[in-house]
Amino acid sequence: GSGGHMIYHGPTSQVRGYFTNELGFHCPPHIDFADFLMDVCTDDAKVYYQQNAQFGHFAPEAIEMALRWKRSDLCHSYIVPRFGQAGEFGQDGVSNVVNKAPHTSEFGAS
Repeated sequence: GSGGHMIYHGPTSQVRGYFTNELGFHCPPHIDFADFLMDVCTDDAKVYYQQNAQFGHFAPEAIEMALRWKRSDLCHSYIVPRFGQAGEFGQDGVSNVVNKAPHTSEFGAS
């Protein structure tokens, strides 16, 4: 919905470690991981939060999780470089697979 925040946009192989090691959430073995991820985005997040000196006493809200994601090493090593690649893609006739027209054409892919 409107007003949402991206709290993770990285490799699926690293999502569990990110939520545990970077945000302080723990998914119990009896909880489906997809359900856990949905709950972390709601008021139920506190159930999974590990209170300690590293993470603080209160579970982070979505806006704080979004800011932490943007500052994370994982985001900067995995996602940020791909934005540059995506911005360059399609700017020539070879990689523009949509219609083979340069992106600068008024009828080309934008």
